[in-house]
Amino acid sequence: MGGEPLEFALAQLAETLQASIRGLEAQALTAPAGRAAFRLLDEINRIRGAVAGGSNPNPQVLLEALLARMQRELGDRGVGAKILRDKQGVAP
Repeated sequence: MGGEPLEFALAQLAETLQASIRGLEAQALTAPAGRAAFRLLDEINRIRGAVAGGSNPNPQVLLEALLARMQRELGDRGVGAKILRDKQGVAP
């Protein structure tokens, strides 16, 4: 139960990256930004699996590191992310 906000945030990041990748044209998928988006999605999914398996990372540090990596690898254009509310109306 303690990992729910982290799992929610990771799911949001994964969904945002997947939507961004789906929106790319074929040529953009093999460009550096497209490859970076796939690498980030793989990393987020690995982390989600670890958290589901019982790993208990520091959520703030983990999310800050992931967001910094997204900024570094995808640049200023980002992926058009929006923070959604969970079932209780709270942003993670």
